[in-house]
Amino acid sequence: MQWHTKLKYATHVPMTNAIGSLVVSQRFYNSLPEDLKSLLRSTGKVVAEQINKDSRRDNQKSIELLKQSGITFMWHWSEEEKKQMLEIRDKAAQSLADSGYIPEKFFTQTKSFLEIYRTNREIP
Repeated sequence: MQWHTKLKYATHVPMTNAIGSLVVSQRFYNSLPEDLKSLLRSTGKVVAEQINKDSRRDNQKSIELLKQSGITFMWHWSEEEKKQMLEIRDKAAQSLADSGYIPEKFFTQTKSFLEIYRTNREIP
């Protein structure tokens, strides 16, 4: 998309790169024998961890390339700037929910999962 040719500055604040998932219906999952359920869970976890590792490696390579292209990175944000960014995020999420583009329950669930993750508890 060549968006980097239009920028002079970037930040390390993670917005989002991509979201993906493997989704199976509860009915299908429940119809599987226990050994296949276990296999699906264990292989899914291993593959997800590898995808995360590869994505982080690729992101670091991308940052280096962006630096080489002349983009200045603004690494340090004040608490006020972080607060403002989160407010913008929340307004954008609410706008998407209000328009019906994405159901509001997805934002609520995601924020809940993020809060659980950040406190190192297990996601239900």
